[in-house]
Amino acid sequence: MAQSVLIRKRGTIKAKLAHFEKFLNSVQPQDLDRQTIIHMQERCTKFETLFDSFDEIQSEIECESDNPEACYAEREDFETKFYLQLSRAKCLLESQSNLSNNIPHNNDDTKSQQSESDTQSISEQSVYTQVSVTQVDEINDTHNESNEVKVGATQCTLVAAQNALLATAQVDVTDKITSMVPDNNIPIQHFNLPVNIKLADPEFNVTRNIDILIGADVFWQILESERINISKDLPILQNTKLGWVLAGPLSMPVTKTHCHLSVTDPLQNQLRKFWELEEIPFDSPAWSPEERLCEKHFIENLQVLENGRFMVSLPFKESPDKLGHSRELLDRLHSHFWTRWSKEYISELQQRCRWKQTRGDLQIEQLVLMKDDNAPPAKWRLGRVIQLSPGTDGVPRVASLKTENGMTSRAINRLVPLPVVHPQDSQGPGHVCATPLAKWVSTISRRSAPPSSAQPTTADRKTVEF
Repeated sequence: MAQSVLIRKRGTIKAKLAHFEKFLNSVQPQDLDRQTIIHMQERCTKFETLFDSFDEIQSEIECESDNPEACYAEREDFETKFYLQLSRAKCLLESQSNLSNNIPHNNDDTKSQQSESDTQSISEQSVYTQVSVTQVDEINDTHNESNEVKVGATQCTLVAAQNALLATAQVDVTDKITSMVPDNNIPIQHFNLPVNIKLADPEFNVTRNIDILIGADVFWQILESERINISKDLPILQNTKLGWVLAGPLSMPVTKTHCHLSVTDPLQNQLRKFWELEEIPFDSPAWSPEERLCEKHFIENLQVLENGRFMVSLPFKESPDKLGHSRELLDRLHSHFWTRWSKEYISELQQRCRWKQTRGDLQIEQLVLMKDDNAPPAKWRLGRVIQLSPGTDGVPRVASLKTENGMTSRAINRLVPLPVVHPQDSQGPGHVCATPLAKWVSTISRRSAPPSSAQPTTADRKTVEF
């Protein structure tokens, strides 16, 4: 269904809500007769089904709308107005039902007398309607006189002394509103009240029962703007539609009696307490919960061994389940430690660190091995350093090498210098380590050396040790 059609249907429902609100505004509580009540009941029954139609249409609009927030606000506004008007209608019907009900008859003479006294007390309070009295269990916990309080609800009209209508309100009728007010009689000789004012209660200073308690919804409607300050320490005169009233704090002298005494126990009471402390409790030993738990644990876990000894398991102060997961955490830490120790320390010990040790700076005529990532160290080519090329910082970076295949260049970090031992460091003159690699290195060195008829010098008699 198109959204425009749904919006028009929603507008029709909102129009029905407005018509119902207009109807309630035209109804007055005092004008309700039987025909009007039946009419209102029928309209309320039909009005209650209006919300289901609105909810169905509004849900479809919200699903198709691009701005759901505005739709949510529309729904909230309709729900507020709907429930407000529905509650108004039900309040009018309930108030009229309470006014039309009679006091229920009972064959018990005592209950009949209570109903008559309730009706009489309402008449004395100038409430010109009868109220159906019901029994309610304990309105609040502070009611000390009885466990049952007679309560009635009615529509009350407040009329001033000049027969002027003040307000109409829903009231509850009870046996007792509060305690007597004021607590004590107040002397008013020093008040100096103006003679031209008329008090709503001329005997306000005499302690009496409360006839009616006006709530905040009516209280502000009966206040007038006139106010008179009699004195700094006296209450304020406030004008109301019921007459002038006094309100405010009042300081009165209060006589208090203080009694100080010291109570001492007789000698026999002290002796009795002494013997009670010294006597052994045979009947019920005063054991703590931990002691009881210990005894229970001993009885349940006591074992007699074959050698005649006794064995009892150690009790836990708390359940082992409350210790948490500390054991699992410790196992994880233990496993993590040994894993790192194996990877980072043991593997380091197993590695050959010959090529990691520094042999000093590279020198001219020194034999080196050229690293090759695609071949094992035994297949690396051998070369002799012919020239060193330093960088901008003066440190050699590139070396020119002479190999069996000719000249080549390599970076210093890609060369492995071979250790060289002088003849005086060997076992004898001209001694060379008799290893296959040493022989191979010596052969290559002789091939790469230039021919000379001169006698070999000490520098030429260098050998390589592996």
